[in-house]
Amino acid sequence: MKKIAIIDSVESDGLFATYIKSEHGGHHKAFIKIQEDLTFKVDNPSNIFLLKGDSVEIFIEPKNAIALTFSMFIQPLIAFILFYSASSLVFTGDSEFFRIFTGIAGIFLSFAATYGYLKYRPQKLPVITKKVSQAEIAAACPAGTSCKSCSGCS
Repeated sequence: MKKIAIIDSVESDGLFATYIKSEHGGHHKAFIKIQEDLTFKVDNPSNIFLLKGDSVEIFIEPKNAIALTFSMFIQPLIAFILFYSASSLVFTGDSEFFRIFTGIAGIFLSFAATYGYLKYRPQKLPVITKKVSQAEIAAACPAGTSCKSCSGCS
């Protein structure tokens, strides 16, 4: 997944960028721990010379996006089904409310496990692939031309 970002700061421990803010909808919105107005660290393996305010194209591996989607949407659903089924097998005769409550507890445990995993795993940073010109940003603008309403066009 490729996105355009603006270098927010250049520090000794790395580069930090911000996604281009847009008023056009969700196409500029972030997907992996990155939101508009949030500065995030990026990796520059090609050692492209960059200054604050430069526009860059960043790449996020699709497998990381898919894994996060699975852990945030599918895994809790599976946890609900497993906990609900287990409570109906182990605690026979209990009320439906108890089984639903147990399933919801499974959802919360699933989210807690995902949070713990994401917090302590080695982070895979978005990678800068190239420096982007102002003309390329204007061409990629959803309004068709330089709209002057998003931070990339202005």
